[in-house]
Amino acid sequence: MRRLMVFILWLIVALAALVIVVGFFAAIGRVDRGDLSEVVVSPEIADSALNKVAQFGVVSARARASGASQPVQISFSDAEISSLISDWGRQSDWWGSIERLEVWFGPDVIVLTGELMSLGLNFDFRLDLELAIEQSERRVAIRRVQVGDIHAPGFITTALLELVTRTVDAGLPRIPMRIESLVLGDGELIVSGAAIP
Repeated sequence: MRRLMVFILWLIVALAALVIVVGFFAAIGRVDRGDLSEVVVSPEIADSALNKVAQFGVVSARARASGASQPVQISFSDAEISSLISDWGRQSDWWGSIERLEVWFGPDVIVLTGELMSLGLNFDFRLDLELAIEQSERRVAIRRVQVGDIHAPGFITTALLELVTRTVDAGLPRIPMRIESLVLGDGELIVSGAAIP
């Protein structure tokens, strides 16, 4: 019995040491953004993004009113998407908030960067996601998950991808659109499909 207790205590100490070391390198490291262009967000770009969202809202309302799907195509620049999500990231929840939340679009790639503020610590992060939808068939892969100086190993990115895929397949987030194609280019996202009632 004594050996079991000593073993359990050593496991607890080893786990605590691992958490401290990982937390240290995650908190002090910085993510390399050298391969990304600067995203400049201005009030005009924010207004443009909100206007596009409002235009989609009109098409969506028309689809609900008629009871029939309405064709729709919407495009956003990476600066417009960054302006839309930056305020969302700054909202302080029990776990913290996200500062400097930015998005870059490249050919079939979305790069999301920011700084997670939690428990009085700042964690710089980067997520590179490969995404394309053609003829309603989704292709998605995680290329990179990095927090500070720590790159997530393959089994973690696989589990994260499976969690995201199951969440999307379950209908979350619920958007009133059937997406038939999603194309990512240099600095631009184009989504085509139908607004559903």
